[in-house]
Amino acid sequence: MNIKRLLILTGVVLLGLTLVSIWMLFLSAPPETAHAAGPWYVAPGGSDSNSCLSTAAPCATINGAIGKATGGDTIFVATGTYTGTGDEVVLIDKDITLSGGWDDTFTTQSGTSTIDGEDVRRGIHMNSDLTATVEYFTVQHGYTDDGNGGGIYNSGNLTLTNSTISDSFAYFDGYFGHGGGGIYNIGSLNLIKSTVSNNTATDGGGGIYATNGSSTVIVESQIFANASSNWEGGGIQIHQGSNLSMSRSWVIGNAAASNDGGGIGVNEGGTIYIENSIIAGNYTDGTGGGLWLSGGKIINSHIIGNEANSSGAALAANIEQVEITNTLIISNVGSSGIGSQSGEDTIVLLSYCDTFGNSPDGTFGVTITRTNCLGTPPEDGLDPMMAGGALPSGVGPDYADEWLSYDYRLLAGSPAIDAGTSVDAPATDIDGTPRDATPDMGAYEWKNRIFLPVVTR
Repeated sequence: MNIKRLLILTGVVLLGLTLVSIWMLFLSAPPETAHAAGPWYVAPGGSDSNSCLSTAAPCATINGAIGKATGGDTIFVATGTYTGTGDEVVLIDKDITLSGGWDDTFTTQSGTSTIDGEDVRRGIHMNSDLTATVEYFTVQHGYTDDGNGGGIYNSGNLTLTNSTISDSFAYFDGYFGHGGGGIYNIGSLNLIKSTVSNNTATDGGGGIYATNGSSTVIVESQIFANASSNWEGGGIQIHQGSNLSMSRSWVIGNAAASNDGGGIGVNEGGTIYIENSIIAGNYTDGTGGGLWLSGGKIINSHIIGNEANSSGAALAANIEQVEITNTLIISNVGSSGIGSQSGEDTIVLLSYCDTFGNSPDGTFGVTITRTNCLGTPPEDGLDPMMAGGALPSGVGPDYADEWLSYDYRLLAGSPAIDAGTSVDAPATDIDGTPRDATPDMGAYEWKNRIFLPVVTR
């Protein structure tokens, strides 16, 4: 045999042995387990040892289902109360949708599922760089002693819809800079058709505390009866360059017991945009009964019946310019109706507004410019003639229900009807009613309609 043929034969043998070895390794390797893509199911009578892939074999805990799921899955949760151990009841550590409120057959979504921290642990903790939706849940009795988010701690992209965060507490015994009895947000928060109520923070943001350049969007929601003890924002605090956008919502009957911003407090470069909303019945022991803010824009809203122990019963602005258009600023009580927190000159631009029944305006470090506002002189304003008549008798959390049930709509003959401007006005009002070409002042567009009894929202 010549050398050339020998080399070819040797190569063929070696190639064959290599292929056989690879095939043997493939046969001996354990099969890869296929991932079950869900959906997953959770019910009070379930077990985390179940597959959790059918309505007949659900998990018992939400964390049990999250542990089995992968990013992008949906977990359906039956009505009932879910508790936990450790620092939180639910840990969201992957992209997920939690859909609550299902009946025991998972055919009808007619209620809410309850996450209960039992006053000893946080309700939900969401990790950063994640996206999650939580719908039809009640998060209640959450607690944290690190000061940040008794009900929910969010550092990701969280959307809450048709949910309630209530009766939770963020406690911190130390330097200011913490808060969020209901929600602590350092990520992106979308609050839609939801309620944040009866929460408390020893520092800022009794209801919601947003900081670290975060974004908070609130739509068709109610923030009421929350309280902060030592820092700003009885209802909401926006801090450290964060921003708030709020539409068709209520900030009602909150209190900042020892600082500024009974309803909403905004500081350190934070920005706000508010439209079609009602800020009423809030209280502060400092400045800014309704709002304490460093700048922003408010349009077609009510700032009604707020109270401050110092300047700015309706709002106190701090250094920056504030623009307010088509808004009713009515019967706010303090040393001034509109004031400045710092005493440094602040510009407040009022266009097509009504300032009626307030404490004297602009008595402390604020320059108010009025354009096309009601009244002669315009700082006296005119009675807007709201359907509810006399305002509730008190402010703060104890009176939140009264302010929620008050009828803020305009009566026929109100001077605020057709008194606004269409420039930048929202196309619809707080109820979704289309606005006229010449819109009204305030959150409601008047229509010739029969007023039905008002119920608490």
